Amino acid sequence: MRINHAIDFRLHAETVIRQMERGAYIDVDNPLPVTPHGEVPSILYPETIKGFFPVLYQVVARGHGQGVILEAKDFFVVGPDHQELHCIVLDQFATNVRSNTRGFDLSLLSVKDLVWVYSVKPTRAAVASPAQTLAKARRPRITALDTRTPYYFRVDQFTFVTPPESRVRIYGIVLDVVRRGRTINNLRVAFEGTPDAVTVSPKVCQFRLDEVNIDDFVVADARKNVSTAMRFSEPPINADARDALGGMARNFQAAHPDEGLLPLAVYLPSRSTLDWLEDRAGPFLNYARDAPTARENLVRVFNVACSALAAVNSMNDDTTTHFVSATVPSLTAFPVRLHFQLPDMTSECGWSNQRPVHVWFVNTNTVVKMTVQQATYSFDNRTLSVQLTTTIGHHKSSYRVLERRSRIVDGQRQINICVKLGSIPTGSDPVYELLARHRLLNLLHINPRCRGNIVVDTVYSSNPRPQGQAFPHLQDNNPITASVGGREITLRPDQSYAVRAGDQDSPLLAVADAESGREGGNLS
Repeated sequence: MRINHAIDFRLHAETVIRQMERGAYIDVDNPLPVTPHGEVPSILYPETIKGFFPVLYQVVARGHGQGVILEAKDFFVVGPDHQELHCIVLDQFATNVRSNTRGFDLSLLSVKDLVWVYSVKPTRAAVASPAQTLAKARRPRITALDTRTPYYFRVDQFTFVTPPESRVRIYGIVLDVVRRGRTINNLRVAFEGTPDAVTVSPKVCQFRLDEVNIDDFVVADARKNVSTAMRFSEPPINADARDALGGMARNFQAAHPDEGLLPLAVYLPSRSTLDWLEDRAGPFLNYARDAPTARENLVRVFNVACSALAAVNSMNDDTTTHFVSATVPSLTAFPVRLHFQLPDMTSECGWSNQRPVHVWFVNTNTVVKMTVQQATYSFDNRTLSVQLTTTIGHHKSSYRVLERRSRIVDGQRQINICVKLGSIPTGSDPVYELLARHRLLNLLHINPRCRGNIVVDTVYSSNPRPQGQAFPHLQDNNPITASVGGREITLRPDQSYAVRAGDQDSPLLAVADAESGREGGNLS
């Protein structure tokens, strides 16, 4: 799509808004037949209908009844003045122009699926109260399912974007079984290809939730993991336009920044899969019988193990972006401090001392990193009181914004901010996250001459290398500093030794098996 398509779409939306303001809009029920169950009418490159080319949206949440929430994928659709077009509803009364039917099969739709949207119409809330709903819908939306911000538009005409692959079978490891009393609410699972824990609801599980335990393997059908980033359909024409566009983008907050995927269906492993996993955890006779097939299966186990090891540390972290009014104790203090409260919190949820926090000062171009100095949870009212301090590098920019934009309320200096908990500092071990995100272990079965295959053969073949062999010339105790993902890290002594032993075809990295704790494989 191009910027002129976004402009046409915005003009269409403005026409609907003006009709609503005049009371001239007529809401007509869709008389078309329902889309048959099991079908997903889609197209890769859409057609122009009545002079309109569609704009691109993406499914970002499935918890809206029988509908889903879509987020615009082109910044020019939303721009700085049409926040109501940021997130819209796709319900069962929208017309799929590809099949000339209405609605869709919700069971076949996954988070991150892409949708071509031709036209929109007002939601029931907008029809009931046009002006009030529009004013609220233009406020910054914290999450896709932010119940405090209503949706003004729902989809009128659309079609789905054909995914590159309909389904991919992936492994998962159960990290947590979430209970409320004696009832199991959902599962927290780490899947191949993403370093985040995914909340799996009972709706997509093809088994009773009481049949699984923590550390159990599951298999799932999922779409290929794709980006949720918003894009610009037109590059800036000069440096001034680029700076202006960057300033507008800084004031905009995406509703779905997470990288996790949502599976279409989750199953228990077959008996043959369980037998293979049990053999791998034991003598691993299958490797001697068929090494290429065993390596291919090992890669999947290693990938999901890396995902689990990367996700387990931040599994219970708060991933919500909070809009709060913060109190500034003193502008003259160094570093600058902010106090605020988060209501309706079940626990600390990762808000611990020295944890990094991303802070956006609302209606400004300033985003800074702060750290948690103190966090106190009240079990009586389920409120978390947080005190943040600026880092040295962001102190001046924070001070300038507070000096210009803060206000005095009841004798206290306050400012509106959006806060989101940052990732745990990885220190010297960002490796599991990198392996999970980029699936580097796939090289084991893609490239037969990969040194990792030599290492795997050494560990699992019928003629393993004697384990007592040492490398007397590798007794250098000086630590090694390396760059991983643009980040300087210092390896531990055992990691440094493994690097020096790499030339001897020895393991460079041992990938711990998440379900049993034993070493499940090695990568050189």
